[in-house]
Amino acid sequence: MKKYLSVFALAARATLGKIILLIVTLMAAEAGMFYLQLRTTQHLGILEEMIDSSRVYLLFIVCYIGVFIILEAFAGKQKGSNPAYMVNRLSVSQGQFAIVCSVYNICCLTLLFASQAATDLVLVHIYTELNTADPYGPAAFLAFYRNDFFHGLLPLGDLYSIITNAILLISLGTAIACSSWKTRQGGKDLLAVVFFISTALLIVRRTIEQSGFCNFFILTFSIIALVISAIRIKKGGAAR
Repeated sequence: MKKYLSVFALAARATLGKIILLIVTLMAAEAGMFYLQLRTTQHLGILEEMIDSSRVYLLFIVCYIGVFIILEAFAGKQKGSNPAYMVNRLSVSQGQFAIVCSVYNICCLTLLFASQAATDLVLVHIYTELNTADPYGPAAFLAFYRNDFFHGLLPLGDLYSIITNAILLISLGTAIACSSWKTRQGGKDLLAVVFFISTALLIVRRTIEQSGFCNFFILTFSIIALVISAIRIKKGGAAR
């Protein structure tokens, strides 16, 4: 158990600080951008319209890309680097290393989505505070049903979208982790990159306009990537 915690701690030391800084910057930038949008608008529309016009979802997409790059950069450390050397010292197989890193990656991606959902609640609070014409404003949770950006992150009551998001995070985290050992052995692995690009484009489309086919393709790509990653982990169970 200790060696697995050591691998988890190794990944956290290398990436967690950067990810937290990126997420905090995202939250502050979104709140500031939305506040300025409301202050410079003479007649406030409904919350969903103000969210769309402020384009805060673009900051989330940038942060999503940034978190992926940070995690992928750690996974792609070449053979002979300090992380690769420490992993060899811990005497863990490639499969074990991938499983631990998968759990860590999934935690980081979940942290990003949870932080964005919390930021959305902050945006709702800012809107209700500044919307003096309608001091009560719309219910916060109603916005998560009616706004595509909010609904894509926290799809309340939409079990299909919840499952899609969960499998997406699991698949992406696992794909990033599985790309590590091939890179350390001097090879190239594009599964995580190809999977990320294909799903990121669909997430952008889903963010702008909620669409059932986006969730369908995200779920399909996620399952394919997860199956491939699971096969790789099984094959790497004894390899070092």
